[in-house]
Amino acid sequence: MSIVAEEELDATREKLRWLEQYYEATRQSKGLDPLAREDVLLTTKGLINQFKEEIVRFEAHVTPRAQSE
Repeated sequence: MSIVAEEELDATREKLRWLEQYYEATRQSKGLDPLAREDVLLTTKGLINQFKEEIVRFEAHVTPRAQSE
């Protein structure tokens, strides 16, 4: 997935905020089996990192153009 518009950037940032909150809540949860919790945390952390990379890539391509105009 690649972000191509500001609207997608906003949606990705919102998803990232949600995932970070979910990650923290899962990390603190005592109700899950420890192995299941680790699997969920690893998967969620991977998604968080993917969204952060997509945001950085989009901003890197948008910022130089905006400065040259």
